[in-house]
Amino acid sequence: MNKVILSPAIKKIRRQAKHAFYFFFPARQVLVVGNGSLFDEGIVNLLDGTAGLDVLHHSYSDHIAMLSEVEKYQPGIVVLISSKALNIELVLHRYLHELTALTSRLVVVNQDDCQVKIYETERATRQLKSSQFTLNTSQDFFLAMQ
Repeated sequence: MNKVILSPAIKKIRRQAKHAFYFFFPARQVLVVGNGSLFDEGIVNLLDGTAGLDVLHHSYSDHIAMLSEVEKYQPGIVVLISSKALNIELVLHRYLHELTALTSRLVVVNQDDCQVKIYETERATRQLKSSQFTLNTSQDFFLAMQ
């Protein structure tokens, strides 16, 4: 197999083009909130290797700490990996009523049955529209991130 060797000038141009792309199209921030399980790590690693996504991970301790992370980073997408400790209804209620800056999309992943519920935020009315599907492949999950 032949390996292509790029000159330093070409490498510099490619690096500048990459930085210019992210200047005009900044990476979309994704905050993954889970309980630190292997499933969480898999989701983080899956998303972390995706161009255009800047992935942050937060282990859930309580809804107040989680919401303060959302307020602090103001990500475009929040992925909540449901577990017994994470009360989704309470988090959604507090999210709508307590945060000043709302995220555009909440993605709730149930690790037991691979059900995904996507909540789109209507900022003007502070309401959520939801849709639901089952994860069969990693491509299904990437569709939720777009």
